[in-house]
Amino acid sequence: MKTLLISFLALAISTTILAQSPTLTKKEQKKILKEERAKQKAIDAEMTAKLVEHMVSTQRFILEADMLFDKYGNSNTVQSAINFIAVDSLSGVIQIGDVMYIGSNGLGGVTIEGTVRNYRWEKNEKRGSFTVFFNISSSMGSYDVNMSIGSGGNAEATVRGTFSGSIRYSGTLVHPAQSRIFKGHSRF
Repeated sequence: MKTLLISFLALAISTTILAQSPTLTKKEQKKILKEERAKQKAIDAEMTAKLVEHMVSTQRFILEADMLFDKYGNSNTVQSAINFIAVDSLSGVIQIGDVMYIGSNGLGGVTIEGTVRNYRWEKNEKRGSFTVFFNISSSMGSYDVNMSIGSGGNAEATVRGTFSGSIRYSGTLVHPAQSRIFKGHSRF
């Protein structure tokens, strides 16, 4: 939100300066505005990349999924507020939900809460992307999570557990303070 406000202010100031400069043609003004937007976009991308790296390195993030894929590759559009993977230092949550049904978590799905173990991550310096591996141990079993995270915050995670097959989450990585998730009941 702050980034958007700063971008808007920078654009407004540059537009005001250009409007007061009678020596520039419309074409030149458009070129300068385009350059300013490109600079601001690069600054925003750099800030996002730094935030993503901070979240990964401190083990504090939430993957809010907008798509789920089953073990056969079939996709399903879902609500990101109730379909997520959350990691907060040593605790983690894996949740699947659907507001159309009633499940064991009260959200038409399953909520698994547990302890994060064996957390490790690698950065691809060339692309600025990350690969994150960890395990969530809960009373419902042990679940391995393998995540691929882009520098812009787009992420995918494959979860394999005590059940056969796997499920893949696709969505956006967000900081817990900016998240809008709703966690259901964990029965065990």
